[in-house]
Amino acid sequence: MSGTATATDAGDAGSGASDATPGASDAGSDDPRGHAARIERLLGDVRASVGPAAWQRVEELVSRLVALYGSALGRTLRLVQEVGALDEQLRGRLCADDLVSSLMALHGMHPVPPLERARSAVERVRALLGDAGGAIELAIDERAVLAVTLAGQWRCAIPRAAVDEALRQAIEEAAPDLAAIEIGGADWSAEAPPPLVQLDLSRSRASAGSMP
Repeated sequence: MSGTATATDAGDAGSGASDATPGASDAGSDDPRGHAARIERLLGDVRASVGPAAWQRVEELVSRLVALYGSALGRTLRLVQEVGALDEQLRGRLCADDLVSSLMALHGMHPVPPLERARSAVERVRALLGDAGGAIELAIDERAVLAVTLAGQWRCAIPRAAVDEALRQAIEEAAPDLAAIEIGGADWSAEAPPPLVQLDLSRSRASAGSMP
């Protein structure tokens, strides 16, 4: 009897441990957006369950881990470059990989300046808008704050807020090393909006990746 009870208890404990770690099955995924969203949720849960002193230690722990992995990535790139293997072809493949590119940008190691990466991201959104979209001007200051100005004539079938969100998401993914993104300019939201059209950024990224 006692042996049966112990086995049952152990099974229940194992089940509880599995239930307590949702998302563990996708821990091996290389989707940077999925990892970022999961980390943000986990940190939110931890912050809600600990006191201020403990949270400061958690923040320090996360910062040190990020710095450690950043140093390892930087050293790897330097070693590859020292042996002459970091040619234009490899550099292009590293930049084209979403995960590697986002990590290089996060740690300030991306070979393409943030303004250029932001411009490429904006062009992808601009292509989805078609002829209804006006001009999109970009400027970056010494604080790494990107100013996005919607200029010209906009006859867009999408609300201004949706365009802003699409631009912000695309830019943040391409250039996470920017300090801030400020969007201003033309506002057509006061007009009666036509039917909403959803911007499919994932399809746009997939199309861009398939181009030679």
